[in-house]
Amino acid sequence: GGDGAAADKFGRGGGAGGAAAASSSEATHVERFLLWQGRADSAIQAKEAEGPNADPSGLQELLQLRVQELSIMVADAAGGAAGDAAPFYAKRLLRRVADGGSKLRMTFAVACLEALSLAVGGKRVAAELSRLVADPPDESVAKLGHDGVELLVRTQLLSLPELDAGLAKALVTGRAQPASALLLHLVKACVVGGGGGG
Repeated sequence: GGDGAAADKFGRGGGAGGAAAASSSEATHVERFLLWQGRADSAIQAKEAEGPNADPSGLQELLQLRVQELSIMVADAAGGAAGDAAPFYAKRLLRRVADGGSKLRMTFAVACLEALSLAVGGKRVAAELSRLVADPPDESVAKLGHDGVELLVRTQLLSLPELDAGLAKALVTGRAQPASALLLHLVKACVVGGGGGG
């Protein structure tokens, strides 16, 4: 079946070269994430269609189920993929946060990122996210904006030392203006405004 084939791609047996194995693992990460994303989007759309009368308990159950699925995906992959799954999925979820959307979608994406930070390989999640927001590789991350970065700081999903280092690097490598603007925003929001992200 499809699950067995996917499991094999994570390296449980087989003597393929390192590069080929890594490529296979990444392809399987993508495949699994897209399937999971489709299920999650369908469930969220169904809940949003219920409008303000949606059952809160049903909503919480939906969120927990999809977050658990994501955690299981990471646990299944970690044995053969050396914890690469959690930061891989986190980078894709970061782009979903950057895309914005309803409060439900944002809450769900943040809950998933929190789950990934606790999964196998999760220690790398905060570092990866921090490097991405400090020096966005493309517009899909850059559009996260100051408020999006502030949300990640307040929910303790970023590593502040990594964020500081990334912003310091950006200041001297041609991205001084956006890095300075982000620093000023975070200082005002998290220091002047009170309530930092830890």
